[in-house]
Amino acid sequence: MASGKRLFTLALLAIGAFSYLKCSPDFSEDKISSSLPIHPQWTIPASEASAKTKEILGSRFTFLGEGAQAYAFESADGKYVLKFFKMRRFSPSTADYLCPHVVRRRLKNLRWVFNGYKIAYENFKKDTGLVFIHLAKTDYLKQQAVVVDDKGIEHRIDLDKTEFVLQEKAELLFDRLAKLQEIGDEQGVQRSIAAVLALVQRRIDRGYADRDKGVSNNFGFVKERAIQLDIGRLYKGVKEGQFEHVQQRIARWQAINSKAEISSASQ
Repeated sequence: MASGKRLFTLALLAIGAFSYLKCSPDFSEDKISSSLPIHPQWTIPASEASAKTKEILGSRFTFLGEGAQAYAFESADGKYVLKFFKMRRFSPSTADYLCPHVVRRRLKNLRWVFNGYKIAYENFKKDTGLVFIHLAKTDYLKQQAVVVDDKGIEHRIDLDKTEFVLQEKAELLFDRLAKLQEIGDEQGVQRSIAAVLALVQRRIDRGYADRDKGVSNNFGFVKERAIQLDIGRLYKGVKEGQFEHVQQRIARWQAINSKAEISSASQ
């Protein structure tokens, strides 16, 4: 009996160590790879992969940052972001099947995020800055992406075999507002706020909602065009108070930063 308990404990420790190694912060190709079968609902036809898209993907990308869902790399010209999903969050491992609720959670995350990007690509391409999405394995890209991680290590990623998103790079909303406020462009501040709120209202008017309540990292600008950056929680439906939530979050930022500006000016 005691021997059985020891073996069970050792097995749990081994699983924990394996999970730690898989989830350590360093970027690696195995962290963005998956054995997901091809899902027709997430497949994008070959005709969507334009010559321009392939030209962009042929750029050399450097590490930009990472979030809960993906690693982000910036194109050489600074105009685009290539996002690779952290597939460990979405693909159940062998160890996960010891805990069925973990499997259900990972697959639910997968459906939410991939469905959200597909909705955005098909309905809000301009409002999200999406250039191309690749949520199911293909054989038509026949291309590798060259990415350089945060340690300066170069990786060559087979794009046909990897789930990814290509999106325009944007200036974050509050960074833009701070810059405009600093130079005293109050009209520019108000135009930018109005553009973001109009973006949110357009989505609501078309019958789509967002499970993500974030604002600071979810909205930005490509030149003068407002876009929503993180769209992995979009869904068809109604959610009360979405517009007001974004409006109030921006108003709170304005109130805090107006006080800081007054305090700075009085010193």
